[in-house]
Amino acid sequence: MQEAILPDRDAVEELLKLFLKTRNNTLSIIENFQPEDCNLQASEFVSPTKWHLAHTTWFFEHFILMPNFAEYKVFDPSFVFLFNSYYNSVGDRVARDKRHLISRPNLSEVMQYREHVNTYIATVLNRLPESIFPLVELGIHHEMQHQELMVTDMKYNAFSHPIPFAVQAESEFLTFKKSQGKKKIDEGVYRVGNSDPTKFHFDNEGPAHKTYIESFEISNSLVLAEDFIEFVESGAYQDSLLWHSDAWSHIKSKSIENPLYWKRGRSSWEQFTLAGWKEISENDPLVHVSYFEANAFAEWAGSRLPTEFEWEAADVTSAGYLWEHTGSPYVPYPRFEKGKGDIGEYNGKFMNNQYVLRGGSLFSPEGHLRSTYRNFFYPTDAWQYNGIRLVTK
Repeated sequence: MQEAILPDRDAVEELLKLFLKTRNNTLSIIENFQPEDCNLQASEFVSPTKWHLAHTTWFFEHFILMPNFAEYKVFDPSFVFLFNSYYNSVGDRVARDKRHLISRPNLSEVMQYREHVNTYIATVLNRLPESIFPLVELGIHHEMQHQELMVTDMKYNAFSHPIPFAVQAESEFLTFKKSQGKKKIDEGVYRVGNSDPTKFHFDNEGPAHKTYIESFEISNSLVLAEDFIEFVESGAYQDSLLWHSDAWSHIKSKSIENPLYWKRGRSSWEQFTLAGWKEISENDPLVHVSYFEANAFAEWAGSRLPTEFEWEAADVTSAGYLWEHTGSPYVPYPRFEKGKGDIGEYNGKFMNNQYVLRGGSLFSPEGHLRSTYRNFFYPTDAWQYNGIRLVTK
């Protein structure tokens, strides 16, 4: 039997450094949270902070430690049921809308679980075969995804509280700077996607392939909140001609008349930020809008959303502040293949009924983003830091 190839010392140290940094960064996110905050779940589409903390730990335990180290002692056998997210092949799990009922283990015990797994990973990483390293790196970037979700989920929980509370001292939008003008992209055949074996990327970003793109012009700036105020006050939420059929049915059935986190104040529009309710300023970006709203706004503005390949080809320098809606459905690239076994459920099974967002957000962790990164959400979802960049028709 061929002996497993072990990675060199430098590779082990580099990966361990990234692992520990990521795990510590997760804890820094919750410094201002109260223990009671960590079990809040105001809607099915958000998860409690405590669940995020445990689920990201379970990922390393289930996919790295248990299959590769027979001597590893599972922290608690019930956690595979409590903290599995959507891996049907793993077994039964708590329904997503019931995660707030997991009062036990308590937060302190979840922290002990994290330390248990951290210690073991740090001890055995140099014994892992080289072929498992990509899975460890996937686990790290999986936790980075949940770091952003912890912020967006807590914002929705704080907003939904009977007395909405601030998560931090200042609004998260103070650092936004508007860009000027448009960028013209020539027609041609462009290489899109990612097949670089030397740098991390999710499987849904590949394989790289070529696609033809007609010439277009794309804005250098994200749409501002003040632009969307004009859209709202023009009666756009009452104009069926601007909306897709499903979108019109959705906003009417949910009585949606403005973006999530907006309300009319005494003298102006206000939005809920991580620092609580604030008046919308002229420099605030438009954020927390769904694909349905983004598409209707583009129609009203006489423009359109970029396709995901147009977005990638444009390579706009102002990207990365908000996840940017595209007009592209989330589907597999040519020659895409799901991973083998349980891990094959990570991305591939969601490739229907959702739309692609590109760019990243101000809460995306350092080192997590790439121009080929494909995020995806349902067309009704608005609680993420989603924004709009328009293409001229």
